[in-house]
Amino acid sequence: MLKSQLNDSAYKLRTRIEISNRLGTILPIARYISYGAMIAAFLCIVSGVSCDISSLIDVMTNTRLHGKAVVGATIMYPMAILGLGLSYLIPFVIAYIFHAIDVSLDTLKPDYQVSANMTQILIWGQFFIGIWGIILELDEDEVMALIFFPFVIAFYVVAAVWVSRLSQRWSVLDSAHKKTAGLLRLYIYLSIALAVACIIGYAIDGVIGDVIGNLISPCVDLYLFYKFGDCYREINMAYLEAVEDTDKAEDNIQEITNRQ
Repeated sequence: MLKSQLNDSAYKLRTRIEISNRLGTILPIARYISYGAMIAAFLCIVSGVSCDISSLIDVMTNTRLHGKAVVGATIMYPMAILGLGLSYLIPFVIAYIFHAIDVSLDTLKPDYQVSANMTQILIWGQFFIGIWGIILELDEDEVMALIFFPFVIAFYVVAAVWVSRLSQRWSVLDSAHKKTAGLLRLYIYLSIALAVACIIGYAIDGVIGDVIGNLISPCVDLYLFYKFGDCYREINMAYLEAVEDTDKAEDNIQEITNRQ
């Protein structure tokens, strides 16, 4: 039973429920942002403009625009800028997802945990990716990009090792934990594959890179945002059922949720 695998000294019921409630607010917003970014990227690709804010601003400020181009510069491009700009919030959402897992790991005995240092690398690494992405957007410096590239490689290596260990150690727990670990493993592996494909795509042609990086990759984020909220509620419920009877667990969830 899961009860024998719990760390009783790390009983964080209220924190877990609060995180679950926040995810219920954050994840739907993240989904809308992802859809907006994909629509913005589609508009850019169809218009023949690179999927970055600086390129859109250059087109908008072109004084020689006329006819349909003026309509695009005054209506379509500002919408695309908004969509692409909001997409820089996505790494921070993923960082919060890793934080949610970190809290759940604390409730388990050491044999079923993953290195806390690796988990913190994923959390703060996502913050760094979000901030660095904004910096690169504001200052398109090749040197800055080259500095960023090794970090991304190291981050994905840590992520792959972390999720592999998580899947291995959670595979002996209940179905909710196995399902959550499987979701994260699929997400990280697909993210790595698409990152490699995106680099190859940009090396071949900018449009190919934009399609992979701005139309296909967000689909993986969307899958995570649609599934993770339910998975996290399930592992919370499994945890509560392990320490209490089912009816009492459900009452506790409802009581704490109503207080938010």
